[in-house]
Amino acid sequence: MAAEKKNELTYEQAMDELEKIISDMESGRLPLEKSIEAFERGSALVKYCRGKLDVYTKKLDEITGAGSSGDAAGGAFADDEIDGDDEEDSENE
Repeated sequence: MAAEKKNELTYEQAMDELEKIISDMESGRLPLEKSIEAFERGSALVKYCRGKLDVYTKKLDEITGAGSSGDAAGGAFADDEIDGDDEEDSENE
């Protein structure tokens, strides 16, 4: 299993490969068979990148406490903790 992780592409590597495939296909210099192979590989890379983005999005949601609405209501700091207004207000009363 550790060998599989070593051979796994990073998101950036997958995107670089995908960009090269797109460039090669757009050039029109690939023979038909190679174009089909490139399209298949490109499709697999798109799926892989989407999966990685889904994982990273979920991690960020966990970190920020964002729910399905994208609201970070469960974040680490409440608004009054950030601006410090509550301390000053309670001292002045």
